Amino acid sequence: MLKSAGRPPKGGSRSLRWYRPGWAGTVLALALLAFAFAPLAAAEPPTQAVDSGCLDAVAPVDLLICSDATLLRLAGKVNDALRAQSERAAAGKQAELIAGQQVWLRQRLDRCHVPATGSALSLTQRWQVAPCLDTVYRERLVALGGQAGPAVPMPPRDSAFIHPLCLDALLGGLAAEVEAEDETIPLGDCTLGNRHVPVRTAPDGSVSAEGAVAGVPTTITYRRIGHLAEGREIFIVWSSAGESGSFSVVAEVALEGAGQHPPMLRASALVDGGDRCDGGIAAVRLVDPRTLEIDFNATAAAFLAVADDDFPEDIYADELLPCAECCFGTVRFRHDLSSGARTLVSGRLERTAWDGVATSDTGAAVLACVRAAITAIAPQLPHAFSVEEMRKLSQNVQKACPLGPGQ
Repeated sequence: MLKSAGRPPKGGSRSLRWYRPGWAGTVLALALLAFAFAPLAAAEPPTQAVDSGCLDAVAPVDLLICSDATLLRLAGKVNDALRAQSERAAAGKQAELIAGQQVWLRQRLDRCHVPATGSALSLTQRWQVAPCLDTVYRERLVALGGQAGPAVPMPPRDSAFIHPLCLDALLGGLAAEVEAEDETIPLGDCTLGNRHVPVRTAPDGSVSAEGAVAGVPTTITYRRIGHLAEGREIFIVWSSAGESGSFSVVAEVALEGAGQHPPMLRASALVDGGDRCDGGIAAVRLVDPRTLEIDFNATAAAFLAVADDDFPEDIYADELLPCAECCFGTVRFRHDLSSGARTLVSGRLERTAWDGVATSDTGAAVLACVRAAITAIAPQLPHAFSVEEMRKLSQNVQKACPLGPGQ
């Protein structure tokens, strides 16, 4: 993973698009939202969603709701309110409740101009439909006796604020169920189209919003790193699905036509990060207008392999757990923004960086051997390893702690 770190991602800005949460997370989400999209079909509330919910969603409205965390949450609340009314209703009133829900399900499509059949909505359609559905679901929730909570205030049309989901659409991240077809999107339209999705700003300047993929909530977060020439900026963007994965990318972002109408948002991925400890981006600094300095999290085998092309990373990874939650240290690269070239600068190990990284008794023995090799170079931790020290560590581990056929 780290041997290619700092290089532009293959496939352009769609580098994160391959990821989808595992079946377990999706099934759990469906269990919690068991009949979010289904009308009541009997006196007793149904226990399963139409078409198995988000796993098998095909209607445009269901695909949209399954990929919008705010709508997904509102659909669940409407569900709960509908279930509560059904449980309280007399037998003679339940048929009336069922019929009313079926009518409302059809009316929401007409009111928000959602096609009943077809493929997933385009970005432009999503921006028009999603805020409308937010309003419709809030009204339905109140009508059923539930509490919708306050709606998100509409942002100014000429605002230069960048909603996280707008960046995600351009970068093809976790929440980008529908990606932008072009390299730019109209910022105002995208911001208004996501105005129903709350945004949080942290003390460090990070900006976050929730998305969803196949019914599984995700979080999209970005932070500005620094300014380049011609109004361009460097952002770090994280796409997280909790325990299912958290991916990172360094992106160049620009607002074209600022002060004009409509300004266009452009974003392209520069450097891809992996999943958390497995090559995830820990820190980014803009050293000068041409150079980024990037710290990547590293597993044990990746840390040992990054400075030595001959190190058998795959063999050692089998014994030194290469999991996304098994951080061993960090590795620093310098990335040339002009050429895309990357240069290994250093590595760093912390005192507590070795917990839980061995997979077996053999792995534990190898890890003990690796610790001894580290101590010979760095008696005290934390320690910043030079490239030469990292290369020496790799070679010493191969000699003193061999793995492979016949070992």
